Amino acid sequence: MNTITLKQIKGVETNTLERIPAIRQSVGNNWFPCGNCWLTVKGNSEIVRFFKKHGEALTNDRYAIGMVEVWKQYDGGYAISFRYLGNTATEQQSLNFREPLYRELQKQLKSVGIEAGLYSYVD
Repeated sequence: MNTITLKQIKGVETNTLERIPAIRQSVGNNWFPCGNCWLTVKGNSEIVRFFKKHGEALTNDRYAIGMVEVWKQYDGGYAISFRYLGNTATEQQSLNFREPLYRELQKQLKSVGIEAGLYSYVD
């Protein structure tokens, strides 16, 4: 069992933020298709327990540490989202931007022992 630390979660946030300029450059202003994504984990996973214990409770079953947020999904699992609103409509709504951003978040979480699936959809 991996032991998550607050320092690791902050490192995940920082490292993901540092990749945004490169993602932005690769996407340009190509906003189509419009959509959203997030990461998924089991409801009993270590990251969910960690966020419930150490995170800021935003609502019932929604917790945040910095820009990383964990929230309960309807199927009993939890989602991990990154509270980066973006500087442009492309960054806010385009899967061309959001998928690479969430793949980077997924990579950073994996580097600290947290496995998460990627879920995305087109609006």
